[in-house]
Amino acid sequence: MDHPALYVARVTEFLDQALQGHGEYLFVGVVLLCFLIITWIVVCRHRTAVHDIPVVIAPSDFAPRREPDPGPLPFDEHPDP
Repeated sequence: MDHPALYVARVTEFLDQALQGHGEYLFVGVVLLCFLIITWIVVCRHRTAVHDIPVVIAPSDFAPRREPDPGPLPFDEHPDP
């Protein structure tokens, strides 16, 4: 069994050769794929209908009364030693 680093080295060598030989085609293919996905998203968004669902929020009970906030506690000043 080979060391896992050798497997990684083989994969990276393959990717290097693929990018050196066909890098331009891969770049153009990815750009075209992105444009196709964006147009598909835009077309499907306009094609599907939007349904309004009525929502009613009704309180179940009155809110409990809270005590008023007394604010921050006063700071006791102490002289520096």
